[in-house]
Amino acid sequence: MSVRRAASHAGSWYSGDKAELGREISSLLEKASVEDNGKVKAIISPHAGLSYSGLTASHGFKGLSGNMHGVNKVFVLGPSHRAYFPDVRLTSFRTWDGPISNVQVDTAVNEKLISDAAKMGLSIKYLNQETDVEEHSIELQMPFLSQLLKGTDATIVPMVVGMLDEEGAASYGRLLAPYFDDPGTRFVISSDFCHWGSRFRYTYHYEKSTYPLIGDAVIAMDHAGMELMEKQDRNGLAKYFEKTENTICGRSPITVLLNAMAASSKRYNLNFVHYSQSSKCESVHDSSVSYASALVTEA
Repeated sequence: MSVRRAASHAGSWYSGDKAELGREISSLLEKASVEDNGKVKAIISPHAGLSYSGLTASHGFKGLSGNMHGVNKVFVLGPSHRAYFPDVRLTSFRTWDGPISNVQVDTAVNEKLISDAAKMGLSIKYLNQETDVEEHSIELQMPFLSQLLKGTDATIVPMVVGMLDEEGAASYGRLLAPYFDDPGTRFVISSDFCHWGSRFRYTYHYEKSTYPLIGDAVIAMDHAGMELMEKQDRNGLAKYFEKTENTICGRSPITVLLNAMAASSKRYNLNFVHYSQSSKCESVHDSSVSYASALVTEA
């Protein structure tokens, strides 16, 4: 079993040259404009190739970058694109290639999560290493995150979240709430938003009478979901997904985040700070992926 996870998507989804990538990340962070809304505890961040979602992602990490003092661990929750499972999986690697700087995995937290989950009747296991290396949702946060963590002793806790029902998301949220309360932690929630078009097998036309143009309907549908997330309306969000089946791939990690916020001893605000799309659809033969960044700050 390997102890080091390679940056398997370097050279394709983002530059494999560390110096070049570092310059690109710095440039993107400089372009991002985010008001300092207070102490940033968590962000929602997209995970497409850097050329597609990098600018949107930079807005979340720009907010996070000014709030990293005293941080000793970062939880990174992402969805599974490569395997189906109804629980949560942890990385069995001990080190992740940054790719700007290498980052250590908090193996002690991993073991405690597994133990505490079992006491709550929840399942947390280690992810197969081959599947881990193929999965991109967490790795695509690392170009920004490894830049922020460079030169620090902070560790990461990568968590791949499977397809959870409402009860499961609530339970995992309660499990993570004590870590959310810890002032030394930050959370990165990895998710793209709507994947629309025939190639994604999703061509739902949201509120067609109000938004006759498909491109406008997709944007409106995404923002309807984003508004429910900002309101932290978990029941409303569940009904939204039931109605639209919007292909927000990080639905489960986002729902776990909302439940962790609800179970926390503190109150938080969630605000989206940037939204973009790979393209704007005009017909079912077109396709687009939407990207959004949000900041979670102490109220």
